[in-house]
Amino acid sequence: MTALDDEFSSELGPSAWAGSVGSRWANNLDYLEATLENVADGILDHANFMPGETVVEIGCGGGAFTQLVAARVKPGGSVLGIDISDELIAIARRRAHAKQIGNLDFQTADASEARPASAPFDRLVSRFGVMFFPDADKAMRNLHRLLKPGGRLDFAVWATAAENAQFLLTATIADHLEVERPAPGAPGPLAFSDPSHVRTLLTNAGFSSIAIERWQGALCSGTPDMDAREVAERIIGASGFADALVKADAKVRKAVIDEAVETLTPYLTPQGVRLPATVLLVTAFA
Repeated sequence: MTALDDEFSSELGPSAWAGSVGSRWANNLDYLEATLENVADGILDHANFMPGETVVEIGCGGGAFTQLVAARVKPGGSVLGIDISDELIAIARRRAHAKQIGNLDFQTADASEARPASAPFDRLVSRFGVMFFPDADKAMRNLHRLLKPGGRLDFAVWATAAENAQFLLTATIADHLEVERPAPGAPGPLAFSDPSHVRTLLTNAGFSSIAIERWQGALCSGTPDMDAREVAERIIGASGFADALVKADAKVRKAVIDEAVETLTPYLTPQGVRLPATVLLVTAFA
């Protein structure tokens, strides 16, 4: 699971991530980060960070990916992780301090309007952190301002629902709970799934040399000792649907779990559930 947390919520702006959504992510941090390990490797290989570069990670969460970037830019480079959730930033700082990582810092900020004191930077990077901006045009213009002339932006966003098995599970839950789905392009996990929309946003913000590649791999949910039902319960329990499901009728709860198990079973492997995923890796220059 990733942003299965609130796939069909219409309230995915800064206030949500600074509050309940950020807290839910924090409460399930290790599980969620493990799910995204393969994607993190794909972004790092694609971005090709170099020693000495100054980097900002947008939507850094608990800082696990930020730490990986910090290792890539040594010696001489530094990384600033920003996130709108105070709770997640506090966790990220504690983790980095425990590992004594010296070229890494964190700051609570809204990337759509923030200008850190150390700006401009060589690089900006984001792993699923740019799709939730309420005003994507404004946000992209601000990101452009954070980069030095010729600086590079890299971010990962989900491709279409049809290309990501995780959305089959999301749709099942949403249908049973009668959750209203957002309009196409609204802030949320699929807001940037159309490459032409992404190109237009970046071009209008002043970026050039825009390239979009597809990464295909698997999201790792569960461990070898977990069956499909255990994984389904874990995913739903960590999701934004958890509270609504607790309040739902017992018959609805059973139907959701049963259909989730049915959805996940074809993807059960000896290593756990492995959901096929397609991610857009976007690169642009200021």
